[in-house]
Amino acid sequence: MSAERQNYQKAIETRLRKFVDYVIKKARSDDQFADELAKIFSSRTSSPPERAVQSKRPTFQVVTFLHENGEEKLRNELSLMTDSDLRDLFRMEGLARGKEIKTLERDVLISELIKYAVRKLNQGSAFLGGN
Repeated sequence: MSAERQNYQKAIETRLRKFVDYVIKKARSDDQFADELAKIFSSRTSSPPERAVQSKRPTFQVVTFLHENGEEKLRNELSLMTDSDLRDLFRMEGLARGKEIKTLERDVLISELIKYAVRKLNQGSAFLGGN
């Protein structure tokens, strides 16, 4: 075995030891973590532990973000999102469905989401006693 390979294996062993030491320390101080480890290691099947199902729905709230940060920051935030996330957000807000969304350009998605948020925010302010 080459010296380079030996050094690589030693580095991996060191990292693994640090990781295992951390897990042991965490399990000693955190009962919930220790219980989760016990579930994993006492499993009678060879299947991996169950993972919580994560929702595919975006958690970004356009109306709330607009209210807290303003239109320009909302536009900037939306422009950082992927096209797929924008389409998911568009669907979640009920602005369009199916193939209609796929044909929309990125700029249109962003501007329509902003218009929707402004409209919703203005509807909400009508109940605050404005004239």
